[in-house]
Amino acid sequence: RRVYSTLVEAAGQVFAVGGCDDNGVPVDSFEVYTPEADQWASLPPMPTARAGRTRIATHTDLLREKKVFIMNYRVYAAGGMGSDLRPHNFLQHYDVLKDIWVSLAAMPTPRYAATSILRGSKIYVLGGRQSKYAVNAFEVFDTDTRSWTRFPNIPNKRAFSSFVPTEEKLFSLGGLRQGRLYRQPKFMRTVDVFDLE
Repeated sequence: RRVYSTLVEAAGQVFAVGGCDDNGVPVDSFEVYTPEADQWASLPPMPTARAGRTRIATHTDLLREKKVFIMNYRVYAAGGMGSDLRPHNFLQHYDVLKDIWVSLAAMPTPRYAATSILRGSKIYVLGGRQSKYAVNAFEVFDTDTRSWTRFPNIPNKRAFSSFVPTEEKLFSLGGLRQGRLYRQPKFMRTVDVFDLE
């Protein structure tokens, strides 16, 4: 039982990453659900307990043995809120073939509730929160060079937004921003567009 976990689908399997337990404490759990067998299996836990992280899955082919593996497959977990309730800048990926978590270059901006997409070999991470305040950070991790690049900040600070690519542009829609003077967060109606050319 948990909340704020992240689900990602790859090759017909569902991976559940982290979240918070009944007491609101972030957990390090990592599990996979195989619909064909209607079965959950535990995988090696994340190196750091986190909730509200962004995630990306990459895969090319399915390989079945004792466990279900996905060849050339990795699950990336970026940022999130740790058990100390602070935003983290960790970037790690789970390598299915080696059955281990690998730590990578830290994200320039620590945050949770960010949105991410994979486009080619690059992971785009947009917005998110530090404490209860939305951020306008926009950063890209190149999985080939294993390095981060800062892009121009997005015009509107936002967390929990939707993010989608087209051939030439990236669109970010909605989400939350902090209200003035510690008021309740406000829902956003704006769309930010980033031209990739």
